[in-house]
Amino acid sequence: MARFGETILLDLNKPNIVVSAAEDGPFGNDHSGFSRYLTDPGWIIIDYRAKPILDRGKTKIQENFYPSRNNDVIHFEEIDDKLDILLGNLKDKFFEDNPSLKATYDILKHANELGWNSEFTVYATATYRTTSHGAQTAAIKKGYAFSRIYVGSHEEFENRIKEWLAGVEVTKEYIFNDYKEQLLYRARFHLITEFDHGNVLWLHEPPGGDPENLERDSDTTINSPSVALDIPDIIPLNAKIIFKAYVSTEGAPERTVKLVLWDMSGPRTLFVSDKVTLTNLYNELTCSYTPDPKDLGIAVPIRAEIYWYDNNIENLIVGLEKTSVLVRKSF
Repeated sequence: MARFGETILLDLNKPNIVVSAAEDGPFGNDHSGFSRYLTDPGWIIIDYRAKPILDRGKTKIQENFYPSRNNDVIHFEEIDDKLDILLGNLKDKFFEDNPSLKATYDILKHANELGWNSEFTVYATATYRTTSHGAQTAAIKKGYAFSRIYVGSHEEFENRIKEWLAGVEVTKEYIFNDYKEQLLYRARFHLITEFDHGNVLWLHEPPGGDPENLERDSDTTINSPSVALDIPDIIPLNAKIIFKAYVSTEGAPERTVKLVLWDMSGPRTLFVSDKVTLTNLYNELTCSYTPDPKDLGIAVPIRAEIYWYDNNIENLIVGLEKTSVLVRKSF
């Protein structure tokens, strides 16, 4: 049985159909020929070429496609919608990582623009004429070859898509430094400075009031301040999410931090790391969320957040170049 996306390319030396018509009678009547090409079940026409074998006198060819807009074959819109569900906003990155699948997708897209056809008919007409030069007979013969791609039936749709995607992977990393203008702060003080080794974020949440801050209650202190990034893409179904933070602390306060991954459609926590006590050296902290394979899941917006649990005026330091969220979707 053919696999989803399998293609058969046309061969003009082996035409799939031949149409012919000839007229050499004295009455001037048209003589017509007809030929029809129908793909095997589950196949769609993606291209065709014609090869003239004979063309003499007054002749005419009429070609017609017939779309496969029935329930017997998977339609392109179903394939495209399924990829949107499986990949979320990572479809472009998926095709960038898997060029052979992108090539198949482009063929399917072209077939859809052509009409998603499984049937082709051609009519040939030859007309006998009497002219001042005498009788003129007419004849035409033309061969047609077709390229086609296999998509399968509705009943086998889910299995065919799984078969097509089996063993491939899409990976995308969201580095905090690339989204530094979109960072979300639950801390009064935050400053980004540039060093030779990359941008560094300095943060602290001082105790007590802050009379210079008129945008919030200056008498309120957040006891668990944080910095977060909302991932700018909808994460695909059942993707593994790895949150890595590169953090340190200014001076030598006793400071604990933890990492949290949020599903913001709820919101609900997907994963909370253990609390870690920092040193004044850089610490690479990691947390990850791996969905239960039995869980169908949903494509969701994700937030990655770093919490700390003090109001010390010495800064938490975040290396933005090395703090990231990695999304990996495997099939």
